[in-house]
Amino acid sequence: MSCDITLRDPVTDEVIQFDSPHTLKGGNYALCGTTETWLNITYNYAKHFYRVIGEKGIRTIYGMTGAESMPMLKEAISKLNDCVCKKGATK
Repeated sequence: MSCDITLRDPVTDEVIQFDSPHTLKGGNYALCGTTETWLNITYNYAKHFYRVIGEKGIRTIYGMTGAESMPMLKEAISKLNDCVCKKGATK
């Protein structure tokens, strides 16, 4: 099980397209990249999102615009980076 995250046009509800392909990788990835503003996040990451975002995990951003979700996602990234760096430093 996984989550597909996309940015959608607020008027047409179509997935927004980048000018050039991106190769971000999550649960799945598009060979040779994709221009869709899409990322699949594997369920294996869910416990980390619940820990840093809260009860709904990554689903907290569902229904938000990209601009609305950015402060929360930046904070989550910071918390996840701190956790990874601290664990890496102790080994």
